Amino acid sequence: MRKLNLRNTIILHATGRSVAIRGDKPYSAAERRYAMTLEKFRSMLGWCTLINFVLLMLWSVAFLFAHDWMFQVHTRLGFKLTPEGFDAMHYGGLGLYKILIWLLNLAPYIALRIVGRRRAVD
Repeated sequence: MRKLNLRNTIILHATGRSVAIRGDKPYSAAERRYAMTLEKFRSMLGWCTLINFVLLMLWSVAFLFAHDWMFQVHTRLGFKLTPEGFDAMHYGGLGLYKILIWLLNLAPYIALRIVGRRRAVD
């Protein structure tokens, strides 16, 4: 069995009550099961970025090619929108979603890639 190196690992407890960063202290089996290394976290952020950009593209394509149908669905649901208001709502939503992807997924992913390269050089 390979020895698990958890030197710079963030332990996320299943209860969600605490986050601990440990050095060379021994870990229990439960802690090893929920250990999230920086590599796992970076990988998770990469996948989140990809999934969110795919959703953004699907929303954009649906808005471009099914605009009239989407507008009819929203007006049938009881929303009193003008076509201009509907366009502004979706355009603003797409922009906000894109900014949030950049800030919450892509920027942390790039930062962890930079930190990983510096650590490999040291």
